[in-house]
Amino acid sequence: MQAPDDLDLAAAVEAPERAPRVRLLADWDRDQSFDHPLTDLSTVVDEISVERALTGDLPPETTLIEGYATAKLTARVSGHRPDDPRDVARMLSPIRADSPLFGKPIVDVPVRCDLGLTTPAGERMLRQFTGTVRRLDVTSATRTVELEALDPAEQLRAPVTLPLYAERVDTYYSYTTRYHAYTNTQWLVDFCLRRNGIYFSPPPRPTTIWAVTGHGSLAPDIGNNAQLAAESFVAPDTPLFVPGRYGLAANGGPDLYAEATYNSAVSGYDMRTPHTLELLVKAGGSNTFHARSNGSLLTVRSRFATGAGHSVEIAISPTGQLLGRIYTTTSVQGSFSGPSITGPAAWHSVGLWLWVNQQSRIITYAWQLDGVTTPIQTAQGNALVSFDANPRAEVKVALSLPVQCLQISTGPPTGPPANWGAVHTSQADLDTGLNWLTGLPDVHNADSWDIIRQAVAAEYGLVGFNEIGRFFFRTRTSAQTATDTAAVGRTLTAAVSLADLRVSTSIDSVRNQITAAITPRLEVSSPVTVWQTTAPDEYIVAENTTVRVLVTMPHRVKTSYATLTNVPIANWTDTAPASGFCPISTAGSYIPSGVFITVEHEDDEYSFYLRIRNTSTLPIMFATGTRPALRVAGIDSIEIPPIQHSRTNPASATTWGSRVLTLPDNPFRQRIDTADTVSALLLADLANPVPVLDDIPVTGDPRTQLADLVTLHDPDGLGGPIQGSVIGIRRTLSDTSGLADTLTIRARRLSG
Repeated sequence: MQAPDDLDLAAAVEAPERAPRVRLLADWDRDQSFDHPLTDLSTVVDEISVERALTGDLPPETTLIEGYATAKLTARVSGHRPDDPRDVARMLSPIRADSPLFGKPIVDVPVRCDLGLTTPAGERMLRQFTGTVRRLDVTSATRTVELEALDPAEQLRAPVTLPLYAERVDTYYSYTTRYHAYTNTQWLVDFCLRRNGIYFSPPPRPTTIWAVTGHGSLAPDIGNNAQLAAESFVAPDTPLFVPGRYGLAANGGPDLYAEATYNSAVSGYDMRTPHTLELLVKAGGSNTFHARSNGSLLTVRSRFATGAGHSVEIAISPTGQLLGRIYTTTSVQGSFSGPSITGPAAWHSVGLWLWVNQQSRIITYAWQLDGVTTPIQTAQGNALVSFDANPRAEVKVALSLPVQCLQISTGPPTGPPANWGAVHTSQADLDTGLNWLTGLPDVHNADSWDIIRQAVAAEYGLVGFNEIGRFFFRTRTSAQTATDTAAVGRTLTAAVSLADLRVSTSIDSVRNQITAAITPRLEVSSPVTVWQTTAPDEYIVAENTTVRVLVTMPHRVKTSYATLTNVPIANWTDTAPASGFCPISTAGSYIPSGVFITVEHEDDEYSFYLRIRNTSTLPIMFATGTRPALRVAGIDSIEIPPIQHSRTNPASATTWGSRVLTLPDNPFRQRIDTADTVSALLLADLANPVPVLDDIPVTGDPRTQLADLVTLHDPDGLGGPIQGSVIGIRRTLSDTSGLADTLTIRARRLSG
């Protein structure tokens, strides 16, 4: 409920004489200023309605508080606004040359609506709708304008491609101390929101080449080719993720240590160019690491086919000292200290801006700690032998301590970023999901809103935008807890509020057995052949020639920057090697040297480039006799056969007989334990018939929201009191009917 403590508004809602008020604003300039001459349409509103409803995957008769919330506003305006030279229909006509809207877009325009009442203390207005105009109809005969708008969910349409990230087959079947590549619903929702410019945590900089939020996954937000190190340690009952400053954070410390590596996106890393490294870390003046940790947190390295290169690392000492290290391959060639973190462990913003002069080897750097930037400083580096630029960088995250919101960006060229370390104001409210995935489904260029709805539906949570246009994701448990602990928002009685009451109770609302298909998505444990030539002469390369060929794979696969091995004819079989090539002359003789092939990974993970350099004196192709002989290996993803899961409520089955609910297939339902948790919650809600009170006309109350707890009391009619949750609202304001609501309410579980 909005404004639950406003006693003046509460009294005005129940008063026998009411004076409703409306404020309808349209941002015709579409710049969020809401100051166009025609912005305020409040004085010409004839009728306005706002509809909010929850739509879910469960059968209609089992209506629960789950699914996605949507809102629609419709308004009819007519007449003259004060000081306008013409009626509002002509003022808003997009084809009149003298209209202020002539030549302007009249759809996809931000719109806001507030409703309220006049109280002895003045007007009390509450936001009812935030969205955009989808349709505007101007009618000449009646000189009216009808406007229809939808909430921001309509605009969550940016294409989403999920990174390839999944649990390895060998760790999936290991219940010991291995780190698991799980992903929480919170990460999925946040990933989609970020593609639409809604930031739960700090946004990436425009020049970001790699980022990991850590909000329930180590999957990259920007970047690709995520690989968990083979060696990791997780003590029993140690969570992989813990609460961070923004949602979940990747855990680390004495009871958990793991490393993950990635490829950057867009560009590589060249130490001669300034870069900014940033993260949030939970640290203090005393820090304890796992025995395998040296305090490293984040490293970026130029990516070479040979595995060499230069790198920079942010680390922290046991006493809270921030440390910077420069490496050539694995040798430290320069180190420098930063500010110290003191006090008990808490979340801190850390940043490092750095570049190295190629001639002098002088390291120029500045640190940031909790919004305080140090002066630019210098340190002398040693023999930094590698300064080559490469198409992509390799990034390593080391879980020495809990971390989140990690990113690496190029620049700024002249000094640290402005407002570095400023605290971000979160733009969404996201719960920690009940559902954990073994692997991200292979989603490519899908609709953001569709992916969000499907991911949340896997655990039957709530998702949508509220009245002020703020996004929310709530789990079943948090929604239920909020309902169980909330004070009753409003009591509706026949004498004052209720115009009509209809109660519908159906045995079909009972379900006491739930079945579902669980389909884990995994990665193979070691590289396999993911592409190979199909004919001996598919590629013929002339002598002393280099060619670069784009290869598109049948499906998305993790490949890496790699140099392929020249394999003699005698060692080439139908199944081995997984990756390599056998070069022969066009006359059929084996070429043992002088041919070099590198694989250049592409960000879309659908394709890669083959760079073939033939320094021999003969034209070549790749074959062993008539058999093609050029292969590329990668890490492929698989879905193991579906596991059928079932859970039963025996007490309900004894009372009502067996009534089965088969959950629809969902690619985000992958683990038995989390599916069982969700099933148990659903069975508790569906164990007994529960009344649904549909289309109840009541006096309008601008405070009432979806999921509010209300009490209905009709002592001379259908009885009560009965408490229930609002799952649908249609709120109207008109000259004839005043302010009125039509509610759909699902009663709380009844005893007996």
